Order: sequence, then structure tokens, then C-alpha cells
Amino acid sequence: MNARAKRSVTEGQIYPTKHYGNITVVQYKNAKEVLVKFEKTGFETVTTAAYIRSGMGIRDPMQPYGIEKKPVPDDMQAGTVYESNLCGRLIIQKYTHVHDVKVKFIDTGHIDSFSASNIRKGAAYDPMAKNTYGVGFMGIGKYNTNSPAHQVWRGILSRCYSDKYPSYKDVKVAEVWHNFQNFAEWFENLDWKGKAVDKDLLALGRSKVYSPDRCVLLTKSENSKLNTLGYIKLLDDKEPFGKCRIVVSKTFDELDDAIDFAVQNELALRAEILKKINKVDPLKDAYGTIKARLISRLKEGDSHE
Repeated sequence: MNARAKRSVTEGQIYPTKHYGNITVVQYKNAKEVLVKFEKTGFETVTTAAYIRSGMGIRDPMQPYGIEKKPVPDDMQAGTVYESNLCGRLIIQKYTHVHDVKVKFIDTGHIDSFSASNIRKGAAYDPMAKNTYGVGFMGIGKYNTNSPAHQVWRGILSRCYSDKYPSYKDVKVAEVWHNFQNFAEWFENLDWKGKAVDKDLLALGRSKVYSPDRCVLLTKSENSKLNTLGYIKLLDDKEPFGKCRIVVSKTFDELDDAIDFAVQNELALRAEILKKINKVDPLKDAYGTIKARLISRLKEGDSHE
């Protein structure tokens, strides 16, 4: 049996270490001089066959665990409480080294690790903290602020939970969409380019909730048509008699004819849009529902100039 067969450490073989991951034997000169490479960092060092077999005594200075341990700083002791800039208070749970300090956010219970420097600066971030208009949070997942859904999501939350939009004071966002990850997944899995979130099509303009089962994506053109089809302009003061005109369409001598025309046009557009987005019209009596809404607008003075 030759010398190569006798030794238990061979070139190209992979061995685990106790603290630094796997190493690969690059060159074997003898049992006291073996060149190895750490998989995680590519760092090469010379060690012995005995150390390789035991997984002990081999250090990688390029890895955090390879840095000589220092005493835990006084301000990083377990139980120390810090205030973050955006996400409330957190408590130190375990200090491993300067780049790995485990913390727990007090408000949400979320556990994560940060550098000591970021903790001291208040830069530790909790993805579960409701810091977007008091309800929204980023959540844990693959979607971040670079997602095309992010500004859309913030815009919806702004309309519903800020003071800038009085007409939305009674409108809410479904709890499932408070988590940005859920909204982004819904949004990005649809044909979203050039479109906006619409909550009213399926509920015929009466929805008070943004939710995945009530919302669709519409183009600006589709949205504009839906917002004008049902508007009627009366051309004299003798309601409901005299001539009337469907906005952006045509003139009628009788109001009933104008109403029927408006309803039929809206039904046709609804059918076209719903077919395109593969949705079934949830209205059992779409004609009657649309007509009732239009008459209600007329009584309130909302559909004539």
C-alpha cells in the first residue's frame, strides 16, 4: 500500500470544522503541513492532518467567529434597553460580537440581530412595527421599498389613515394588507403596469374597504369611463321632464331613455373589464343596482350641472 493510500487526509476532500464551516484540502505535503481553504471566505492556511480530522484548532480570521472574543461592552449587556429611531424600544438578548447582537423589539416581539453600532445609533429596524400611518408595516419577506407596489401601498394607506383626504374618512384597508408583503404579492402577480388599484368596480362605487377580494387594477381610461358613464346633465329646470344629456355621449328627450342608455353603457363596460381581468360580476341584478344608484345621484343633484 502506498503512502497516499495510508493517509486519511487527501487533496480535494472536504472536512467540517467546529466553528468555521467546511474546509477543502488544497495541498498535502505531510501530516504536519496541509494547505486548506475555508469555503465561506476562501481564506487559505496551513494546518495539520490531526486538526483537520478533529475539526478543532483551525481558525479563519476572516469570519466573525475567528475574531478573538472580547468582553461584552457594558452597554451591550443582556437586558439593556435601547430606543430605536422608528420602531420603538428594544432589549438586548445576546451579544456574540460587535457585528452580531441579538435583540427583541418590545412592542412587536420580533427578534433580530444588528451591529452594536446600529443599535447605539437607533438604526435597528423592526419590519413588524406599524410605522406607516399607524397601521402599515413592511413585514418579513422578499418585497422591499424598491417594489413597484410600495408607493401604491403607501398611497392607499395615506388616503385612509391620514388627514389629507376627508372623503376617505370612512374607508379602511383590510388587515391582511396592513402587511406590505401581502399587498406586494397581490399587486406584482397582476398586470400592474399603467394601472391603479380600484375598490369600487366590484362594489359599484360603495366599497368602504380596500381588500384583495374587492379590489382590481384598472387603467386610467377604464377608470375615467366608469366615472363619467353614469352622469346625466339636465338641459332645463323642469325635472324630470325636458331634454337631458348623458355626459360625453348623446342627448335624449326623455329622462328615462337617458337613464336606460347610461345603465346599458355602464353594463357593457363592466362586462368588458370583468372579462379582461377574469372576474365574475358580483351584482345579482346589475341593471337594477346601477339604475338605482343613478336615480339616487339625480335626486341628490350629483348627476346634473
